[in-house]
Amino acid sequence: MTTRPNVLILMADQMTSASIDLIAQGVIVAPNLAGLIERSVSFSEAYCAYPLCSPSRASLMSGRLPSNIGAYDNGAEFPAAVPTIAHYLRNAGYDTKLVGKMHFLGPDQLHGFENRLTPELYPCDFSWTPRWDREAPRYAYETGAGNSDVGTVLDSGAAVWTMQMEHDEEVALLARQQILNAARSREGRPWMMTTSFTSPHDPFVISQEYLDLYHEAQIPMPTVPALKFDDLDEHSKLVYQVNGMGKYTIQEEETRRARHAYFAMISYVDAQIGKVLQAVEETGETENTVVVFTSDHGEMLGERGMWFKKTFFEPSVRVPLLFSHPGRIQPRATTGPVSLVDVLPTLLDLTGADGESRSALDGSSLAPGLLDPTQAAISTIAFVEGHDNATVAPRFMVRDGDHKLVYCEAYPTMLFNLRNDPLELENLAGQIAHSEIENHLRNLIFERFDVKGLREKIIASQNDRRLVTQALSLGITQNWKVGSTIDASSRFVLTGDAFPDVERRGYVTREAGKPSHSHSAS
Repeated sequence: MTTRPNVLILMADQMTSASIDLIAQGVIVAPNLAGLIERSVSFSEAYCAYPLCSPSRASLMSGRLPSNIGAYDNGAEFPAAVPTIAHYLRNAGYDTKLVGKMHFLGPDQLHGFENRLTPELYPCDFSWTPRWDREAPRYAYETGAGNSDVGTVLDSGAAVWTMQMEHDEEVALLARQQILNAARSREGRPWMMTTSFTSPHDPFVISQEYLDLYHEAQIPMPTVPALKFDDLDEHSKLVYQVNGMGKYTIQEEETRRARHAYFAMISYVDAQIGKVLQAVEETGETENTVVVFTSDHGEMLGERGMWFKKTFFEPSVRVPLLFSHPGRIQPRATTGPVSLVDVLPTLLDLTGADGESRSALDGSSLAPGLLDPTQAAISTIAFVEGHDNATVAPRFMVRDGDHKLVYCEAYPTMLFNLRNDPLELENLAGQIAHSEIENHLRNLIFERFDVKGLREKIIASQNDRRLVTQALSLGITQNWKVGSTIDASSRFVLTGDAFPDVERRGYVTREAGKPSHSHSAS
C-alpha cells in the first residue's frame, strides 16, 4: 500500500470467546459484530495473558507478558518506560487516540496516546494491591475494595441506566466524533484509535430493550453444571471463597437470568460498536482501516458453578480476536492457540511501522498467516499467568498445540488435551502415558518465567505499593485519573474565523472523507 492504513482497536470487557460462535449462530443478537466476523480472520483459540483487567490490558498494549513488565495484579503500575502500540505507531506518524477503559495504573495515563478522551472507569492508584505476606502490616486504607463479589450475579436484569451504560455510550459518541473529525482534518496523518467499552463486565444489568431481544427460556445453560465444593480443584476452592460464593445460593433460575442479561449486554455493546464502525464507513475509510476486535479476558458465566475470571479454565482465559482489512485480509476462521501479546507485532507488520525494540517483545507476528489466504491454522505458544488475590503463589498456564498445562507450586498440576476434552473434565497430570507432554509443557513454563523467584519479587512489590498507597492517602492527596486531553477552547468557531469558510471546514462527505467546497456564498 502507498499509505499506511488506519488502525481501530475495539475492545469489549469480560467477553468470552464462546460468544463469537453464539453470535455467528444467531443465538446472541449482535448484527454489527456478526458483520465484522464475516469480513475478518477470526482466531477461535486466542488467549489473554492474564485473566484480570489491568495486567491483561498492559500486556496487550506492550506485547509483553505481565510479569515481564511488573504488571502483577490490579494494583500494579504499568511502567511509563514500556513502549506500547501507541508509541510504535506514533513514531510511524500516526495520530493516536484512546477512548474508554484501559485500566492503566500509575501516574502515566496516556502511554503513548496523544489524546485521551475519557477518564479511567476504576481507580488508577495502587489501592487494589493484594497482600500475600500475612505478616505484613495491614494499613488503614485497606478495606477490601476491588474484591469481586458474586452477589452481583443476583442483581442481573433490567435497569434504565447504569454506570456502565453511561461510560459506553460516551465512548461510542466520542469515538465516532474523533473518526469524523479525522476525516475533515488537514493533517493527512493516518490514525490509530483504541475504543474500549466496559460491557459485558458484571454486574449483568442492562436496559429492557436489549433483554427483550431474547426469550429467557431459550437461553442456553452452562455446558458443565455446577460442581459441589468438595469436587472443585484446590485453586477453584480459593476462587470460590474469594468471590464470596459461600454467602449466596445461585439456582438454575438465577443462572439463566444472569446469562440472559450477559447476552443482552453483548447486544448492547454491539450497538455501540456499530456506531463507531458506521463512522468509518461514512468517511470512506473502511478499505483503509485495519480493525481489531478483542476482550481483555473471558467470563465463566456459571460454568462449573463459577463466575467472573481469575481461573485458567477456557471460558475465563479465551477471548475473541478478529482482524479485518478489506481487500488485504481474506475472511476465515482459524484454529491454533495465539495470544494477545501477538497483537502488537502483528500491527507493526500490517502497518509497516518500524519495530525497534522488537527483541523485547514476548509476542509473535500473526501477519504472515493473516495475509496468506491458504492458512486455516495459525498458531503460536500461548502463555497465561495469574498472581492476584485468588492465589497464594504465582500461577502459570501454557497452551501448545492440543495440550494445556496449569502449574503452580501451591496447587496440584493440571494437564488437559483440549482436542479430546474441550470441557477440561479429565486431568491427565501425573499419568505415565502423558508424562512426556507434561514435562515438555512444564519446561516451557520454566524457560519463559522466573518460576522460583517470582513469588518473592511479587511480595516485595506488593509491600512497596501498599506502603506507598498508605502514605499517599495522608495529607494532601492527588488523583492520577485524567479527563479529556482535548482543549475545549480550540473547538468550533475561534477568534478570527470567517463565515462561511469556518462552517464548510466542518463538512464531512463520503468522498474519502474530504470536505466539499462546491457551495457558493449567498
